[in-house]
Amino acid sequence: MDGRDQRKFKRIPTHLLANLKKTTTQESQITKEIIIKNISAGGVFIETMVPFSVGELVTFDLYLPGDRYKLKIVGVVRWKRIDSLPYGIGVQFVKVATEDKNKITKFIEQHQVAD
Repeated sequence: MDGRDQRKFKRIPTHLLANLKKTTTQESQITKEIIIKNISAGGVFIETMVPFSVGELVTFDLYLPGDRYKLKIVGVVRWKRIDSLPYGIGVQFVKVATEDKNKITKFIEQHQVAD
């Protein structure tokens, strides 16, 4: 690795609260309030101490500032950080309504800092 950022989408730092749902068995789910530390059009970094496996599907509800509508997002855990702070997971979006994806893109455009 040459140290360059290999991400496909521009990400911005955030401090957004969301409710994350993790299915533990066919009949049981854990719902946890989490903090989204950064967001892009393709995914998020979620700060959490809840154990996840790479490849695991997660669902979370997100409210963007100034919007009363709840965004429902399904994602897949692509990586996890357990050896340094902040602990957390990188989640790639796999199911987002077109309208919600547009809201996320607009939010990022409004809050990104010029390079």
